[in-house]
Parts: sequence; structure tokens; C-alpha cells
Amino acid sequence: MTDVHTNINRRWVLKTLPAVAGGVLAGSIPLPASPVQLRLEPSCEKPYVPMQEITIRGGEVGAFVVTDGAGSEYVRAEAHSPFTFKVGGALGKHTVTLATPLGKPSASLTFAVDCQTEIKDERGEFQQLLSAVKWTIMDWSDGAPVNVIRYKDRVYQLFVNWVFDHTLTLKGMKYFWPELKDAVDFFAETQREDGMIWENCYPATPEANYFDWKFGYDNFVRRIEGGFRQLRRAPVESHVEQYFLEALYYTWKATGDDGWMKGKLDCAIKAVRYATSDPYRWSKKYQLMHRGFTIDTWDYVSDDQQKFGGSVFDVYLGQSEFGVFYGDNTCLIIGCRRLAEMLTRAGRAGEASEFIALADTLQERLDKLAWTGRFYTHWIAENPDYHPDVGVDTSQQVSLANAYSLNRGIAHEKCVAIIRTYQRIRSEMPASSPGEFYSIYPPFQKDFTQNQPGEVWEYVDGGVLSFVAGELAHGAFEHGFEEYGADILRREKAVADRYRGYLPATLRGKAVETPSRTFHKLDLRALADADFGQGGAGVAGWVGEKRQDLRGMPKGAQEFQGVPFDVIDPASNGLRACLGLAQSPGYARSASIPVHRKAASLYLLHAASGTEHVAGTLTMQYAEGTSYGQYIETGKNIGSWWEAHDSRYDRAGPHLKWRRSNLIPVARAGPRRWRPRWGAARAEFRVMERARVRFLGRHPTHM
Repeated sequence: MTDVHTNINRRWVLKTLPAVAGGVLAGSIPLPASPVQLRLEPSCEKPYVPMQEITIRGGEVGAFVVTDGAGSEYVRAEAHSPFTFKVGGALGKHTVTLATPLGKPSASLTFAVDCQTEIKDERGEFQQLLSAVKWTIMDWSDGAPVNVIRYKDRVYQLFVNWVFDHTLTLKGMKYFWPELKDAVDFFAETQREDGMIWENCYPATPEANYFDWKFGYDNFVRRIEGGFRQLRRAPVESHVEQYFLEALYYTWKATGDDGWMKGKLDCAIKAVRYATSDPYRWSKKYQLMHRGFTIDTWDYVSDDQQKFGGSVFDVYLGQSEFGVFYGDNTCLIIGCRRLAEMLTRAGRAGEASEFIALADTLQERLDKLAWTGRFYTHWIAENPDYHPDVGVDTSQQVSLANAYSLNRGIAHEKCVAIIRTYQRIRSEMPASSPGEFYSIYPPFQKDFTQNQPGEVWEYVDGGVLSFVAGELAHGAFEHGFEEYGADILRREKAVADRYRGYLPATLRGKAVETPSRTFHKLDLRALADADFGQGGAGVAGWVGEKRQDLRGMPKGAQEFQGVPFDVIDPASNGLRACLGLAQSPGYARSASIPVHRKAASLYLLHAASGTEHVAGTLTMQYAEGTSYGQYIETGKNIGSWWEAHDSRYDRAGPHLKWRRSNLIPVARAGPRRWRPRWGAARAEFRVMERARVRFLGRHPTHM
């Protein structure tokens, strides 16, 4: 930034100084009789900040010249005392020099300038939102701001070791983090010979692994660092080169390092050449980018399309269905325009025109194919006979890249239409929705269920995403919807407040609606073999450890997470309060419970003890002779009974509402829903070696 004080007289700088210099030679200009002492007000031990006013005292003859941390002059004015100016320019050591009429310095001093990105508003609400955003982007990656990769004896810092995620995080972190170039350097250094950018890099061993098996075809996986690092590219992903361009551009803009940027332009050009020619990325039919059938820009194909290779990440030329996803193209279009800007800055303007023309052509083709007048159509199949049964009219779906496209240089009238579409969604979305910032709306009801979490109204199938809110607010401010943009930010702050200053990446797009239910309880009294406490004659204790027991478990009729249970009182059943399964003496190794009913769900109130990952098995035996089995895994579908964990503050929400009265303040044992699928004749439980499983009370089935 540059700020020149109102007393600056540039004509004096250009005309008077030479005249004064001539006068000095003639002996007509007096020089200071003694050295000039300069001082700054306010006197400050901490660095000054940009736009702060500083007053110089001392110096009456000549000119004040102020240079910034990069050595660039940003103030030159006729000297007088006191003299006030505003701090500007690059951070670092700034210098104030008092130059004589001859142009020689007669006095100087230095001061430090530094700052951190901040917002200060009257009520502090946006300042608090910025704090929440900063915490979120620095904490979300396992509590660390950066990941690191070592390659060819250099350590690279990346916010996330995926190009896509790194770039999106960079958009916020560029205001806070000092090192931005490493990720672009790494992915440029490892660029495939044909211009493809690798999507991510993970530790590995020289032995073949899952990704060698799944991505090994057509060179989508490669080992580096002697086989101990693995570069990967999900074959379905068609946005990677575009996000490399975006990371390059934002890093250049944030650092101002023209020389560094120039060294990456050939890699960027190769990336565009790959994206617009490779059959996995480029549609010969539409002359636009294409991909497999995914939800917006995410990396998993529909259930229907997994039949070819059994992997959510794979697509196969000549087998998989391909189509045009508009978001890949709007991202490429703005990438080409940014590449042209960088080429021009680098003195290669002759090459820039090619990419401007390409961007214009792609925009024209895309608008003709996918623009509805209100938003861009999510995905358009190349095969006109491909009509997957997804349980929703895909022509009416609004996906998240519409919000991103607001900030990718599309025409103003299109941005206005998209913003009004989101306002319409807000007026008609479910009452329980936290906002109109959907991954896709309405969500797919079918064909995207095999992936985790794989639930409608969750994650990218109808979840509400904070980064979509950010892009939508940005677009609203840029296109005349300032009140709407501010309202979005205030609603996001309310979300952050609910999560103690953290913005979840995704919230459920519609609250779970509890159906009208009836419960039938299965009585465990005859099967129970263990006490909640230390046990007694012929009855095993809770886990067979002194003082480590569950004697504080509430008894009788209880309700956990909306499910009713009858917890056996040990005193009423000869100390037999629960069914304990273990290999240890005194416990059953398996048990079978007759059901003889049809049910939608089976709920178990259970917990585990021990270090085994797999505690046991649950098998449903059906009247027609079929069966369904599932492992009971500790940490996944059954919790440790003793581990202290106050889940009220979990970002995912609380798990259980009772507290232990002895030893451990909060217990994790909780109800778990199991899906019987059909009418169960009986349910069988079997324990694994060295594991212990506890089933508490009478277990109801959800009818």
C-alpha cells in the first residue's frame, strides 16, 4: 500500500531540488550547523502497523523520504517538524531519511512494521467470525496447520497433501501463514511427463498396496523416495490441474514473487494441455472437460458406476459413463484467464492470447450446454440413453459449484440468477435445515448409498457446507446483494458459536425425523451371567477387576437417545444383571436370543472391555434359513465401558446421558442400532479371543 502525506509536493521534488542543488554550489543555501536528531511519536516497543499514523520530530531543511521493508519509497515530502505520515508499503524494516537539498542524507532512523490479518467492527461479530475461521483452517487437519513431505532432501509444507484441499485452505491461510510456495513447488516438481498433476502424496512401503491395485492402470500411481512415498491420482478426478493453477495464482498474488511465478508457468501450460486433451478429462463430443458420474466435484462415482471396478474412485474408458460437470469447466476457464495474466506479467503476452481465447470458447460452449437461465445443470451425460434411477429430477438439482462459479468470472447477470436461486432454496428448504448452502439440492435419493457416510442429507449428498456459505457470501458482496452476504456471515457466526468457535465443514441438511415407533423388549434375565459390581457365588463380576465395575449403572426403566431399556437390578436377579461374553472362566462365549418378530432395527445397549479390535460377532438367523452377520468392532460400533469421555462437547454431538458415580466420571456404553433387514428368528452373539462384551438390560427392537 502507498500513502503520501497531504503536505507532499511532487513538483517540489522534481523541480525545486535540482534548483536548490545549483544554489548550493553558488553558496546561497545554508546547511545545518549541527547533526539533526530525529525521533518518532508515538514511541513504540512493538512494531508499527500499516496505516498507523507516525509523527517525525526534528528536521526543518530538505525532504523526508520513507522506504518500506522491500526498499521501495512510499513517502517523499518537504521536511518540517512535526511531520505526520501513514505507514504503508511492505512489512519489515522501514527507514526514514532526512535528505539535504543536495540529496544527501543528513539524518535517518529505522522502525519495524508488522501486522496480522484482522477485522475490527463496531460490535465485534465479524472479528469473532474471522477468529473462528482462522481456528478452523488451522485445526482441522489433525490439529496441525500443515502437513510435511520430504522429497529429494527438501521438506515441503502443505496445508493438506491433496491439491484440491490445499488450494481451498490456501484461500484462507494466505492471510495468516508465512510459507505458501512449497505445495506448488512440490506438485510442479512431480508433474507427470504428459502434464498431469498428481492429486496427493502419502507415505507407503515398497511393497504393493491397495492403490497399486486400484490405480495401477494407465499410470495413476507412482512411487518416489525409494518407494516410501506414493503419488496418487483418483482416475475419476477432473479438477486437479485447475486447482494447481488456482494455487499458483493465489500464491503469486499473496507473495508478490514474480520470479518464482515465472518459473512455474511452463508447468501450468502443460497442465492445461493435459486437461484439454487427455481422454479421461476431455470430451470429444462436447469439447469441454468431462468426468464420471459423481456428486459435483467429489471423488466418488455413483453406485451404478462402481460395477466396473468395484471402487468409488475409478472410471474406465469405453465402459464408464462420462458427462460434463460444469464446475470442472468454470474452474478451468478462470484458470486460463489467470494463466494469461501471469504470462503477461512475465513478459510472455504473446502466449497469453491463446489462453484468453480458450477461456472465451469454453465459456460459450458451457453456457450453451449447461446454463438453465437460473443456474448450471449439475452433470450432462454424453450418452443420451444413460438415465440412472437416482430418485430425483437431476435437471432441477443445484450443486455447490454454482456458488464457486460466482467467483470465477462468469457474467454478472448469471451471478444474479444464481444468488436468487439460493434465496429461493432458502425459502423452500426443510425447516430444520441450518442453511441453503447445500452440496446439492435436492439430494440424490438413490444410487449414492454405498459410500461413507452414504446417507441422504449428509455430507455431499444434501449436507450443508460452510465453504459453500463462504463462496455464496463472497459472490453476494461482489454482485449487489450486500445485505444477503452479511446475513450469511452472521448465520455462519451463529454456527461457530454453537461449536465453541469452530466451523464444521458440513452439517446435516435436514434433521433426522423420528418415525412413529413401537418397541418390543427382549428379556435377558434368563441369559444374564454377570453382575454390574464384583459378582458373587457362581456369578462373574463386571470385568473381573477389583473396584473396576459398573455398580453405578442406573437400574429399571431408562431411556437412552430416545430408546427405552429395562436395566436389570442385580438384586432382583441373583446378581445377574447383564450378559457378559468372554473367553475367561465364568462367562459365556456365545448366546442366542429368540426374536420371532419382524423389525426395522435392533438396538443393543452394550460396551466392551479389552484391547481387541474385533470384540465379537452378531448374527441374525432368519426363519427362511438365511442369515446376516456383522463384526462388533471396538471404537467403531461399540465403545469402551471405562473410558472417560464427556461427549456433550463433541463436534458430532453427545452420545449418552448418564454418568458413573464411581471412578470414572462419564461412561461411554451406549445404545447401538443394528439393521436386521428381515424378520429375525433369533440373534446370536459370539465373543472373540480375549475380548469381553457386555449387553445391558433388555434390548428392544425398533418395529
